[in-house]
Amino acid sequence: MNELAVHLLYFTLLSAVVVGLVTRLRRRPEEGPWLSVLVGGAASVILAAGAARLFPHPIFGSMALLCHGLFLHGVALLLLLARRARGLSRWGLGGLGLALALVGIDAFFVEPRWLEVRRVSLTSPKLSQPVKIVVLSDLQTDEIGDYEAEVLAAVVKERPDLLLLPGDYIQANTRDESERQWAALRSLWTQLGVTARDGVFAVEGNAEQRDRAWGSRFHGLGVTVFPKTATVRVGELTLTGLTLRDSGNPELKVAPKGGFHVIFGHIPDFALGENSADLLIGGHTHGGQVQLPFYGPPITFSHLPRHMAAGGTFELSPGRHLDVSRGVGLERTEAPPLRFLCRPELVVIELSPG
Repeated sequence: MNELAVHLLYFTLLSAVVVGLVTRLRRRPEEGPWLSVLVGGAASVILAAGAARLFPHPIFGSMALLCHGLFLHGVALLLLLARRARGLSRWGLGGLGLALALVGIDAFFVEPRWLEVRRVSLTSPKLSQPVKIVVLSDLQTDEIGDYEAEVLAAVVKERPDLLLLPGDYIQANTRDESERQWAALRSLWTQLGVTARDGVFAVEGNAEQRDRAWGSRFHGLGVTVFPKTATVRVGELTLTGLTLRDSGNPELKVAPKGGFHVIFGHIPDFALGENSADLLIGGHTHGGQVQLPFYGPPITFSHLPRHMAAGGTFELSPGRHLDVSRGVGLERTEAPPLRFLCRPELVVIELSPG
């Protein structure tokens, strides 16, 4: 069963539940509106859990169905119940429905394209001159458009000395669509003149796992790719690029290197392994895409502690730092395209002697 059919089935079932609850409330108003809210919420969870099994990725399917139930049917149910309620219940239900609608508008229509440039300043006695590193992580788009142009324009504006691409570039459903979006990305890249003084370097992400030709996608764009874990010298920096498998290994061991050593890979779990690098850089988590107040991201798909997987720069030991980017894109396919309290970000790391 395709994605559209599943969504239609879900809408039909949950609509029936909502209509049934509202009808029941009208017949027995003495029970109050909050009982209907609780029963409706429980029904939504049960329906989402069952229908999610029909998706190729059940966890993303369940997220999508729950978002539909929460931000569409949930808002409608709360407002309908508010009309039937009296006194404080009316104001409570109506306020909750309005708040939920505003959260949905922010999560689906505002934050996903509200790009932030996060700046980090670090010093090291291993450097004799400043170096600006720009991290463009998880572009992860299924349609190259105005937002992607805005992101690449922001990269160009920073005039980086080093541009790092920690994987996940195009996430398309079919090979033909992937080819079309890669062609669009290459054209936009060339049009905007994306480059860096000391070079642009790219590693593989999850979205490239089934694309054996991912490395050749960058041919002619001035991008050096790491088809296997390797170390190169870039000015005063020593740069190690990791394969997808190595980046996700929390027990990875990387031998000490000379100079200011930077290791970057897609999954930041390698930071839990043994290495003496000065700067570790990863993406993959998207910051969770949803972060709850006082808690952080419920899901990160990483072994890192939640506060690290949420994104930011962290001192692992004196002189050693980890930077986890929230990325600029979103999980695609059946996953809900939302961000909440977790804006997309371009990371600018300015290294200075000291």
